[in-house]
This record gives sequence, structure tokens and C-alpha cells, in this order.
Amino acid sequence: MPSQECYLEYMWGVAPGVAAVRRSFHAPQDGAGPAQGLGVHTVRLYVLDGNKDAMRLYERFGFERMNERQLLPDHPAGSEELMRLRLI
Repeated sequence: MPSQECYLEYMWGVAPGVAAVRRSFHAPQDGAGPAQGLGVHTVRLYVLDGNKDAMRLYERFGFERMNERQLLPDHPAGSEELMRLRLI
């Protein structure tokens, strides 16, 4: 991965069906600010398939779907989708 890119990992708290999370969750913004200060141009993260609340939340913060999936054979969701936020 180029030094201008980083991944956000373990973004717990955006559970399917939990509407209150939308009002209180600010991690993408909080995580992207320090990354930009370190010269990062692009932030990436994966969202479990079926977690539509998380997908909508990240899209509201400016992340875009990359139409790239990663299989998770040992997880009930089966796979996750890559999303990207360009900071500059």
C-alpha cells in the first residue's frame, strides 16, 4: 500500500438496525483528520455485506463504494466491500 493511503480497521459500533449510531458516530471524520495531517491522501475501509446502516453512514461522510469484495469464509456475512475516501 502506498504511503499516501491508509486503512481504518475495527470500526465497531455501526450495527445493522441501530439508528442511534448515526447521530453519535463521528469516527470517520476523527480518523481522517489525523491521517491527512500525516500526508495521507486516501482512506480505505471494508464494510461487512448486509450492514446497510454502516454503508449509508460512510457514504454520508464521503466514502465511495469500490465494487471490490473480500471473501470471509469463516464469517456469517460471507464477505465485505471496500470503500474509499479521497482526502485531497
